[in-house]
Amino acid sequence: EGTDAVRIEDLSIRPRVAEREIRVELQLVNEDAGASRSVTLSGAVRPWQGDAAVPFDVPAVTIDVPPSGSEFCTVTVPMPGARKWSPEDPFLYVLTLEACEDETVLDAVSERFGMRELSVGPDCLLLNGEPLMFRAVCDEFFGCPTIAPIVDRDLIRRRIGMIKRLGFNAKRYHTHVPPREELDLCDEMGVLVHAEISVISNFHRTEPYPACREVWKAALRQIRNHASFVTYCMGNEGSQIMDGKYDKVREYYADAKALAPDTPVLAASGMQGEHPDVPNDFETPHFWGRFFKWSYDGLSSVPWHTLAPLAEKGPLVIHEYGKFTVWPDPAEDAYFREEGMPLKGNYGAMGRAALEEAGLG
Repeated sequence: EGTDAVRIEDLSIRPRVAEREIRVELQLVNEDAGASRSVTLSGAVRPWQGDAAVPFDVPAVTIDVPPSGSEFCTVTVPMPGARKWSPEDPFLYVLTLEACEDETVLDAVSERFGMRELSVGPDCLLLNGEPLMFRAVCDEFFGCPTIAPIVDRDLIRRRIGMIKRLGFNAKRYHTHVPPREELDLCDEMGVLVHAEISVISNFHRTEPYPACREVWKAALRQIRNHASFVTYCMGNEGSQIMDGKYDKVREYYADAKALAPDTPVLAASGMQGEHPDVPNDFETPHFWGRFFKWSYDGLSSVPWHTLAPLAEKGPLVIHEYGKFTVWPDPAEDAYFREEGMPLKGNYGAMGRAALEEAGLG
């Protein structure tokens, strides 16, 4: 709780795995209109579970904050021997910071993070400098009886445990950002998160643009310190980006690089080079998009020859590969009838019909 005119805001933790350090960026705000304040920042980094390990100290720094003003501050915290976060070893740390004046604590924050970096190499995605195969599942809750997201931690834990046992290391969240409870458990259980904040897509108009842009920036600030969150995405399926809005996409991209510069950004999922003027940190080919006409009902093999020109430019993550194979469960039909809700389309049957019409039955 804020108890003083001085407070810490806009905290960003940027791991530097190779350098064995983190860069802590924040803003100090002074709402005291009558005087400047001399504020000393200090703190420590400890393992999230258990404090037995020797902490990594945050070097103390003193900042003068003007009346009714603010100052940005960057502090580098050395972390030699720090344990890396990965899906196989989701080790977490907690940063604690205090803002003091004359030994009086004015404000304090505590933020959990993982020592990990996702980057885009020339041939593949890299997690902590090592090649990463992005094996993601997307469990879409479009058919939920309510619009409320799942927040029961035990239920979320069971669901994440199930997908990890099946061999997945990531989740894609279609056109939404999961609630804090789910992101926390993805951090703890080692699941990479690709989520579509959905400020530009076929599910969300780009107007009013100023409001959408503020939603985008607020979401970046809210989720950027989660160890599991590795790809920021503006929306679903690039072939749906409204014509004439490419300049807006470029502004969103610049916002992301300013607020979360270490995380790859996608203008949209399902892009395969059809919008060369739109910035995209890697491509996500969609076999049912503007250029690809195959049904993607569990193709036995990816037609890589069609993707070769795109693959020469950088990593590819296939978008919605095998979508029609597992969802929805026909066993749900009775449940929807009992609830008086319209039946969802049986995508398995729809996919089979599409293949037969194309002579590929």
